Amino acid sequence: MYQEDSEQWWKIYHHTAAKAKKCENFNDVTLFLRLWSGSTDGEMAEGLVSDTDEILAKSSPCFFEGVLGLSKQEMVVLITHYCPLTEPEPIVKALKQAMENARYGHIAAQLLQQVEREGCQSHR
Repeated sequence: MYQEDSEQWWKIYHHTAAKAKKCENFNDVTLFLRLWSGSTDGEMAEGLVSDTDEILAKSSPCFFEGVLGLSKQEMVVLITHYCPLTEPEPIVKALKQAMENARYGHIAAQLLQQVEREGCQSHR
């Protein structure tokens, strides 16, 4: 859809991101995180990472409940492609706190490993 009608795609994207940031329903976060599974260009990837950073840093329980709604394949794409654009400290702090949660600690540990990887550090 992005290539066919980018204006409509961005409307959908911003609507989905805004709902995910409100975190009134974990399904909204899951729908937003599913965007990671699509093909992205530079502008889209930057927006996706920036909004993901915000949700993770401001409401990590909401973020992880959303992640739990993803399929295994979608989760793998998120974990292997996520690299924060912002200062990593708030993200690292949120991930370390989330590692203490039995429901999603294993996912937080994988994301933390990805964030601390040398390749991710060099993207900044």
